Amino acid sequence: MQPLAIVAARMRGEPGALLLSETRRVATGAGTIYLVPTAGGWVCAQGQRFETCDRGLLPSGISWHFESVGHGVDVVGIAADDVSGVVLEYGKTEQRASLRDNIYFVHRPASFTRGEHSFRLGTLTISYRDGRPKTGVPLR
Repeated sequence: MQPLAIVAARMRGEPGALLLSETRRVATGAGTIYLVPTAGGWVCAQGQRFETCDRGLLPSGISWHFESVGHGVDVVGIAADDVSGVVLEYGKTEQRASLRDNIYFVHRPASFTRGEHSFRLGTLTISYRDGRPKTGVPLR
């Protein structure tokens, strides 16, 4: 893995310098996630198996990243303050994500077989504190 400062420096859009004194540490089901804001208003995140930077959140109030793990896919993201819940829906299954300190995590079990060429991760359904309608974000 690359140090987070190198990842941020190589991003298009120039997120700016990491503001290390404002780092937040959040424990999740995917392990510890470190959130580091940048001088350019971005936020960078580093987990045990990933590092990335986001310019902002999607209109739905979240960002999302996924990583393949031996027994499926972990979905980890940042949620705005007004997000009250995140649910991963796939097939007829719904799995509520854990949401803590603006970080959500949900695991999508999957069995990958040799020669499998397509895999639908599912859709994240976002709920809000202010009662507005839920939003669906397809994961592609």
